[in-house]
Amino acid sequence: MANSSSATQQKDANPAPVKKLARLNFNSHLNDELVEQTFGTEILREARARLETTEFQEMLNRLFQTGDVTSDTLAKKMRDPKVKSDYQTAISKGLDAVDEPCEELINFMNHAVNIPSFFDRELIEVGAEVFLTRFNPLTFFAFGWPCAGLQGASVGIAAAAWMTNQPPEAMSLMDNIKRDAAYPRLVVRFLETFRWFTEVAQPGAGQLYSNAFEANCRVRMIHSHVRNSVKVDQANWKFTPPLGWNTDELGTPLSAAEGSIVVTTLATAIMLAKRKLSMQVSQREMDGLFQFTSYLNYMQGVPEELLFDNAHDTSVYFAAYLMSMDPNCYKDAVDATYYGIQNLHLEKSLFPDSKVTQILMSGLLQASWQEIYGNRHQEFYKTQKPALWAKTLFRSVKIGAKGVNMASKYSPFLKRKLNDSGLALWNDLFPNAEKKIKQHYKSVTNGTELA
Repeated sequence: MANSSSATQQKDANPAPVKKLARLNFNSHLNDELVEQTFGTEILREARARLETTEFQEMLNRLFQTGDVTSDTLAKKMRDPKVKSDYQTAISKGLDAVDEPCEELINFMNHAVNIPSFFDRELIEVGAEVFLTRFNPLTFFAFGWPCAGLQGASVGIAAAAWMTNQPPEAMSLMDNIKRDAAYPRLVVRFLETFRWFTEVAQPGAGQLYSNAFEANCRVRMIHSHVRNSVKVDQANWKFTPPLGWNTDELGTPLSAAEGSIVVTTLATAIMLAKRKLSMQVSQREMDGLFQFTSYLNYMQGVPEELLFDNAHDTSVYFAAYLMSMDPNCYKDAVDATYYGIQNLHLEKSLFPDSKVTQILMSGLLQASWQEIYGNRHQEFYKTQKPALWAKTLFRSVKIGAKGVNMASKYSPFLKRKLNDSGLALWNDLFPNAEKKIKQHYKSVTNGTELA
């Protein structure tokens, strides 16, 4: 499907490995209830049938062991000040503005600029607007938080978050996770991901050398620095043997497979809002949303075999992915990640002046979590369960949200207000929450500073 030479180079540079990763268990049924609640019974059946095929199992096993050679090789060259300066110029002005760029930078930019032919840059812009406006407070309180938490179901994403959690002295990854002081950085990393979502969805999302284009390139490079650090420069990490990242069990850090689901988690919340809350999203807007999602995945080095341009194929793949995780692999890391996500205390940073609102919001988020994950998953990971009043409130909120969304079909004013509330959530509320949390945890550095 690719039309760029660099994409071919990247694929050829990653021969299929033969080892079977311990993180995969195609016979596990722990996430079946989660998948059915999120995607419906039909998607559950299709996903189960797909993950039972040898083709899917071999593909997922291979892509968990596949990194991003095009970006990783450039990251290694970035120790050269000229290469780093040329990279900054290239992502903001193009290769033509760089005097004698190195081969690694040429390959990186060719991949970023020459996107596959099935992408439509205009439709990507439509999808970015849908992402920012439809992931509004109604979507967030109903489904947004548990869908974002689906990243924690992937042990590699959980372990990567903890790997950036440098301990004050040498210790194992598991011992580091148990430190109370480790949670603040996990909180900040989570919100930094939301900041990236905001940056890449601004006007110009699908355009070359826009702010969104630069943000995509920067995050891709940060992931490469993390991969290289874990794989090559382990002496600089303060983790004692066995190192927190075991490639025989987890594969490549921040692998191609994991890169394919990060943005998809929030697009899933919008799908849920359309299906369960009668959110008004046209077919063109849904097509745009998944063009946007796949475009972001591509810009993060995800191979084309994991790019989908429609909701159905995305749902089947994501559901099969979730059901393929071995729940016992690095369970301590996943336990800690779920605990961290459920204890971000966004309610305190979003509504600092109202204790009542904080309590109500906390209850709503716990009820929405149970709505998606189900009892079996919650029992296994010991996640917080909502009180009866919170479940009752959540049902009322869903009924109210459905009524508002249906009314917006006939009221342009109400539709505009809902869209504006989504923009305010991303552009104002989330950034303010990140700022307040960083002020509270003064010792936590920005993730971009680690690169």
